[in-house]
Amino acid sequence: MSAKKALRRKAVNSHNQKFVDHFTELKRNADYRHMDKIAMCYLKILNNICKCPLPILSSSQALAIEGVGPNMAKKFEEVLLAKEASLAGKSSRKSTKNK
Repeated sequence: MSAKKALRRKAVNSHNQKFVDHFTELKRNADYRHMDKIAMCYLKILNNICKCPLPILSSSQALAIEGVGPNMAKKFEEVLLAKEASLAGKSSRKSTKNK
């Protein structure tokens, strides 16, 4: 039997890769739970993120992507806030090391 290989999607703009990874995981979870409509929404957004040549820097910019509405824009905001929190944690660790 042939094993299915998990292909990692790549974004045209490397700054958007965090969104591709996040929405890939959301789609995988929706598929697992047999939530077909939401999985199709995630797939449409994934395809459009991968094609987007500009970096997505805010949830309002994400609204310009086809298939992204206010509820899906919140998912982009979650990723952005998580990224900011991890960057803030790294900078606070560096400042304590310098003291």
